[in-house]
Parts: sequence; C-alpha cells; structure tokens
Amino acid sequence: MRIERLPGKIIPNFSPSGRSLIQCKNWPDHKQRIVKACLSRPFLLRIGRLRSGFLKTDEPPLPWLQTMKLLAIDTSGDACSAALLMDGAIDQLFEIAPRRHGERILPMMQTLLDRAGLRLTDLDALAFGRGPGSFTGVRIAVSVIQGAAFGAHLPVVPISTLGALAQGQFRRGGQRRLLAALDARMDEVYWGCFEVCDDGLAAPLCEERVYSPDRVEFPAEIDWYGVGSGWAAYAARLRTRVGDALFDANPDIFCEARDIAVMAAAKMLMGRQMPPELAAPVYLRDQVTRT
Repeated sequence: MRIERLPGKIIPNFSPSGRSLIQCKNWPDHKQRIVKACLSRPFLLRIGRLRSGFLKTDEPPLPWLQTMKLLAIDTSGDACSAALLMDGAIDQLFEIAPRRHGERILPMMQTLLDRAGLRLTDLDALAFGRGPGSFTGVRIAVSVIQGAAFGAHLPVVPISTLGALAQGQFRRGGQRRLLAALDARMDEVYWGCFEVCDDGLAAPLCEERVYSPDRVEFPAEIDWYGVGSGWAAYAARLRTRVGDALFDANPDIFCEARDIAVMAAAKMLMGRQMPPELAAPVYLRDQVTRT
C-alpha cells in the first residue's frame, strides 16, 4: 500500500466576481456570511494567486473549508483510493488493487477516520466516483457510500471519474484543456472534454459519452492534453483523430479520491449534495445504442 499525506492547506480559488459562489440553502446564515466576506476582492488580492488554480498559504484557510469534513472514495478502475478532507488538508490512501476493491475500501476509510480521530457521524458529507469505469467497481463505490451515508445520516456527492481524471492532471501538470479517455473495452472509450476555469476546477465542455476511438468529438480548440487509460489502449487512433490539436497525453494516471474530494467540496458550496437514496452509478454505455 502507498500512503500519501498531502501537507498544507488548500483553498478553492474562487473568482473575485463571485461567479462560483452560490448560496447553499442548507447552510446556517452565519456560514454564508463568512464565505461571502472571505471571498471578497480584498481578501483574494491580499493572498494572491498561484498557477495551480488553488491558493496555498500559511494563513488560515476559508472558514467553511477549515470546518468542512468530507470523506471521498474511488473504486472505478484498477486503483482503489480514499481521501479525507479536513481542516483544509487532504489525507489519502491509494492502492493498485484490481478486483480487491470490496475488501480494501472499507478498511481504508476506517484508517483515515482513525488517524484523524473522527467518527463517520462527525463528517459533513461523503463523496464517490460515480463512473464511468468498471461496472463492478462503480457499483461498489455507490453501495459503500450509500450504506455509510444512511447509517450516519449524511448527504452524498457524486463526482464524474472523467472529471476527476482531468482535475488530477491539472493538479500534477497545470494543463487546462483536457481530453479524458478511459478504456471501455469492446473497441470503445469513455470520453469527456474538460477545461479548468479560473476557479481551479475542471468543467465539462461536452457530454460524456462512449465512442469508437475513431469518432470521438471535441471542441475546435488547440493544445488539448489527453489523460486516462484510453490513451494507452487506443493511442494511435486517438492521436490520429485529434491530430494537431493534441499537445500531449498521459495515459498512466488513475482517478484519485483526493481530486474527487476537492470537486465534491466545491459542489457542497453550491448546494449540490443529495440524499443517499438518490446516489446512482453512471455507466454511459447504457445511454448509447450500438450500431
């Protein structure tokens, strides 16, 4: 097992215009006032910006993030990971464990809670990679999160695994235009196009779909960066299809729970959590009629 601990405090870099600040109906009024005050232009200008899209500083993080406690998991591929967001920092456990997700993910979640001295009921929400990916792996994530959330009376936040792949590559290399492709077998890829905006979060530019590698679609831009296992399984065909618009690709990365946690925290800010009974896997292939 590889244990990763991410030091420092991570603060979402929301634009001074407040574009990313949407009131959460479930938040107490005092929390909404705190967030608005901290996202004011003087606050952002005083701290400054980093190319990473997140603000890292020795100063205290935004109060809402400092007090948010969120546990995220991903079991959508060969990797299995769990991450705890607490006090503005992320603690992650990551392991390559094909076909062992069911036996590994619950101990990983419990280890993170034990290291932080928390119980499940101390959390604000649970997040998970909702797919696409391995049918069995995605179902495991949904089942585990639903069971835990029901027992602890917590809301859940589903996150696209393609979006989390894009978010992870931005975290590693700073690329902002990303073409995420996962090997879907049957001569197909799960496909999504993303752009990282000023708030430091990967936003979809197209509908996530299943494609033949020779027929993927993407916006007419340049300097795209490919991520995911599809760029290994169908490298030549995808590169031919994207052509000169492709800058480079990294096929050797996995979806990680720490990126799911960051994206889920932003969704929590926007009030986009849901009750556990509404959590559902996204397979994509069910939405496509094969010809």
